[in-house]
Amino acid sequence: MNAETIITSVIPTGDDKRAGRGASLRLNGVRKVYGQNVVNDDISIDIQPGQFVTLLGA
Repeated sequence: MNAETIITSVIPTGDDKRAGRGASLRLNGVRKVYGQNVVNDDISIDIQPGQFVTLLGA
């Protein structure tokens, strides 16, 4: 099975006012495709310093 990952942008951010620094990672418009099956479409997330984030599905 072929897998394709498309990330439209990965941008360090500067808008976290709690710690005076931005997110470690910002993902915008993430799309994951297996063959012709789109399993994730247009997912956006900010990951803060020290966070561990995963996406799970069935």
